[in-house]
Amino acid sequence: MREIAQKNLANLIGKEIARLRDHQNMRQEDMAKQVGLSRTSISNIERGSHVPTLWVLYRICQTLGVEVQEVLPRQDSVFPAKNNETDPTKPLLELALKAAKQKLDTGKNENAHEE
Repeated sequence: MREIAQKNLANLIGKEIARLRDHQNMRQEDMAKQVGLSRTSISNIERGSHVPTLWVLYRICQTLGVEVQEVLPRQDSVFPAKNNETDPTKPLLELALKAAKQKLDTGKNENAHEE
């Protein structure tokens, strides 16, 4: 069950990244350069065969000019409903996203001071 959910999550995120990139007429090579990855890595992420780290996901979203929430699928599209129970991992994901965003914002501030 967990493997299926993870694969589904990777596919959904990858498809949305590809859709947003295509919408901006951006090539995988251009995105890869801006994010600091290879074109093959971007391709693997978009096909769902590689799950990006939170840091990479934030860099991709920054490059696309979107918030991370716009790339993440709804929870109910990844996990089937279980008697209206909430997913116990949701608070952990929210904390991880918040920490990654703070790290990204800190990096922006440091770069702004250098310029």
